[in-house]
Amino acid sequence: MNGPAFFPPSQQLLGDALLAAGRPREALAAYDRTLALHPLLARSLLGAARAAKAAGEVGAARERYAALAKLWQAADADLAALDEARAAPKLTAAAQSRR
Repeated sequence: MNGPAFFPPSQQLLGDALLAAGRPREALAAYDRTLALHPLLARSLLGAARAAKAAGEVGAARERYAALAKLWQAADADLAALDEARAAPKLTAAAQSRR
């Protein structure tokens, strides 16, 4: 029986739940706690970018998307989240109006 290569950190799972519950600022804090221990964890970078974007923190979203795009520079071109990360430079203050 094969399981996952590793289990996601609890703070990442908390971030996922908080983001799904519409609490992006709290989600961002949870993802950032994971990233403090595992700075190259792609799933946490993606979650943090999405949470920052949802919270209207455009600069933080761009920073995390940029880190993810760099990490995934050799990823499969059809990876949907890669397109999302590459579009980050186009984020504007308009995202802040969605708060």
